Amino acid sequence: MKRRINTASALIFAVALVFDGAAIAQPAGTSGAAAPDKTQQTTDFAKKEKAMQDASRSSGGAMMPTPTQATGLNKNKDAGKDSANAELQLQLHKGSAPVDKNAKAQAPIKKISKMTPEERAQLRKEVVQDAKP
Repeated sequence: MKRRINTASALIFAVALVFDGAAIAQPAGTSGAAAPDKTQQTTDFAKKEKAMQDASRSSGGAMMPTPTQATGLNKNKDAGKDSANAELQLQLHKGSAPVDKNAKAQAPIKKISKMTPEERAQLRKEVVQDAKP
């Protein structure tokens, strides 16, 4: 059944392409008003069928662009170079920061809640001394 429908719609489409809206030759004795209506109906039906077939080909239901409608590739070969370099800089290993050779050795700081008031005062003095103005 499906093959018959596809064959019939293909035949109607082929007829519409051959005649392309031109009036079909009428046998003698037919009225001139009825024939153009039939031709118009045939071409309209063929156009609708073609649109439905094109829409059903894509999974999203929308018509796919034809090769003439598709946009060309970007002719600028350096278009993505900056973004590619930026991405590469994120992935490169940068190493650790340089070591300050004049730095003082520091022991881990005791928790403030466990310090005596004298130790807290000493810590405040060190922090104030090391702070940059």
